[in-house]
Amino acid sequence: MEDKLEIEKKNSLIKFQLLKKTSTELAIQCEGLKVTDSTTEAIATNIISEAAAFSKTIDKTRKEMKAPYIKINKDIESAAKELTEGLNKNVQGAKDELLAYKQKVEAERQEELRKVEALKRKLENYKEDTEMAIDNAEDMDQLKAANVKWIKPMLNEDWGQFTSEAASMKKLLLNYGGLRMATIMNPESEAVKAEVVKAKVESEEAIEVVAVEEIVNLEVNTTSNVRKTWTHEVLDLTKVPLEWLMLNEAKVAAYRKEAVAKKEITEETITSGIRFYQKESISIR
Repeated sequence: MEDKLEIEKKNSLIKFQLLKKTSTELAIQCEGLKVTDSTTEAIATNIISEAAAFSKTIDKTRKEMKAPYIKINKDIESAAKELTEGLNKNVQGAKDELLAYKQKVEAERQEELRKVEALKRKLENYKEDTEMAIDNAEDMDQLKAANVKWIKPMLNEDWGQFTSEAASMKKLLLNYGGLRMATIMNPESEAVKAEVVKAKVESEEAIEVVAVEEIVNLEVNTTSNVRKTWTHEVLDLTKVPLEWLMLNEAKVAAYRKEAVAKKEITEETITSGIRFYQKESISIR
């Protein structure tokens, strides 16, 4: 058994098929019109009038056939809107709440990351300053002074969660100081020079791994994410390029209608960059 909608569709198409013959004949007559005198003018007027009237008949038939479906569509849209309007409003409220929380968490995470990076830079700078002091020591007294100033008090600094890393770095710096002592005592030893280079590399590698675990722990991994999409807002309309603007045709038409009714426009007029004029066309009575 055919679907009810399919049957209605076939019946509608049959109605249009019945109108097709007359529509085609009138179209052919309009296409072949040649107006050369008052007689052909009268014939053309009659054909145009008949064709215009038949076009209205076709449009009336179309509207009659569509009417039930338009009503059904409106009812469906109304029912769906009633269901989704409140739901979507509350969903948006929930999204706003979630976004506010995510932004707060992200702000806190960024602050922690800044602290981690600051501590890492502090430890890196302390290492470099200590190594420079050791490298610049030319004798045992200077080396001892570098040890007293930099290595011994190192753990008195506030290293936060990097206290253990600072303790490991102190051991590396003590070793580096010991190698400098060996260099001062035996400056020509190639073995000692090699050990110095190795110690430098080890301290650099130690700095590289500092904060890696802390940063990984601060990474966000949740089922919801903040998505960033580009949008815009108008701040100064006078600076917006003309090609980006769109004429409000409805407001222009409303102004034209009112101005003509008040006889403010009685002939071709240019105002606000728009030309208002009368366009000629054929009117069949």
